[in-house]
Amino acid sequence: MSLSAEEIMHLSALMKKVEFPVPKEIFDVWCSNFTINTVELGVIRTNESGEKEIFLTYRKDAFFDGWHIPGSVILPGETVEDKIEKLIKSEFKEMNISKPSFFSWFERVIGRDEGLRGQEMGLFFIADFFEGFNELESEKFFSFESIPYNLIEEHKILIDQLKSYVMKV
Repeated sequence: MSLSAEEIMHLSALMKKVEFPVPKEIFDVWCSNFTINTVELGVIRTNESGEKEIFLTYRKDAFFDGWHIPGSVILPGETVEDKIEKLIKSEFKEMNISKPSFFSWFERVIGRDEGLRGQEMGLFFIADFFEGFNELESEKFFSFESIPYNLIEEHKILIDQLKSYVMKV
């Protein structure tokens, strides 16, 4: 179905008024019509036993209920670097970590992959943990050998890639 000339004019005028963050209803429509870009940040530490672990947070919202690698949608006007800095301040507040470096990427394609949000391109960065963390029920480090089953599907793949990498290092 195509839009009439009047609908195009009206939609264009409304879209010029959009400021982020937007209400969930608008975000859902936005995501179903445009590819969204995300940044995910895997923070790795070595525990007292010399075992590698990854930091995960528990999330319960309209999109997912379970554990995930902290991340966020890159909003219009933000750079990847801006988003990483905001992510560190909001999700890794008290942690002292290394400068994140790019590790991998993933994509979810509408019509081919399942997901409520729509088409997505995710950039996966990693950093090393140094100090400054108090474990909470919803924020924990997990051994690569005991990753929770209830993970975002794309994050399972990223964690498997990361596990192969950290076991070699």
